[in-house]
Amino acid sequence: MGRYSGKTCRLILMLVITVIFFVAEIVAGYMGNSIALVSDSFNMLSDILSLCVGLTAARVSRRAGSGRFTYGMGRAEVVGALKNPARSRLRRALFRV
Repeated sequence: MGRYSGKTCRLILMLVITVIFFVAEIVAGYMGNSIALVSDSFNMLSDILSLCVGLTAARVSRRAGSGRFTYGMGRAEVVGALKNPARSRLRRALFRV
């Protein structure tokens, strides 16, 4: 097993693709004076944050047990998956139009 294999490799690939599309949409939106493309690019920014949370959770969950965490951090993915909808609901509540 290498350093990046399985879920982590797929998450990194999706993160890179999403960042490329984010940059392309924001540049094209500003050059074309299109508010629709700019707003969609910031929607993709939210997807980038979600992928970062998933990637962090996947990497943390591989840690072995220690004196404090005797079973390791295997449930970090569940906590990361719970954080994404909570962040989305908080954002909707704060920026309600």
